[in-house]
Amino acid sequence: MGLSFDLTSEQEAIRQTCREFADQVVAPRAAEFDRQQEFPYPVVAQMGELGL
Repeated sequence: MGLSFDLTSEQEAIRQTCREFADQVVAPRAAEFDRQQEFPYPVVAQMGELGL
């Protein structure tokens, strides 16, 4: 019996949600966040709404 490193369907759904959020919300504003040296609360709140 070998080890399986495959994601469960639930884990894959979480991974996909994270990827989409990062691509759509975080990446377009990443340079702005870096310049301001902050990660705005509204973005964190959106993550919470998604269960992240």
